Amino acid sequence: MNIRYMNKKIKVHLLVNEVAGNGNAVAADYSLQKVLKNLNIPFSHQKSHYPGELIKLAQDYANTNPTPNDILIVVGGD
Repeated sequence: MNIRYMNKKIKVHLLVNEVAGNGNAVAADYSLQKVLKNLNIPFSHQKSHYPGELIKLAQDYANTNPTPNDILIVVGGD
């Protein structure tokens, strides 16, 4: 995907399970945040604290009626 063609009004929502992938999720989360910051793309960030919480967080996000400019990224999903 070519970034310069993306709508500048996008917002990314990160949901992260840091214990997933033997620590690989932490590295992926860090890399994603770095890229988003470098591209000046606004984002929110939530971490799960117990098994199954990412499912609830994703459902809660879906219930906010996201716009087509909202992007959900789940790292280390349940």
